[in-house]
Amino acid sequence: MPFPLLKSPLVAWTMWSILGEKNSAKIWIKLAIEFFVMEH
Repeated sequence: MPFPLLKSPLVAWTMWSILGEKNSAKIWIKLAIEFFVMEH
């Protein structure tokens, strides 16, 4: 993952928790888009 935010254990844990939820695909996609916008 290219996100520098993964350097934060809390953020990484949150991301992995979301990825672990089968019904959170839309949430994960939303977060990915928001991070992409923030990075650019």
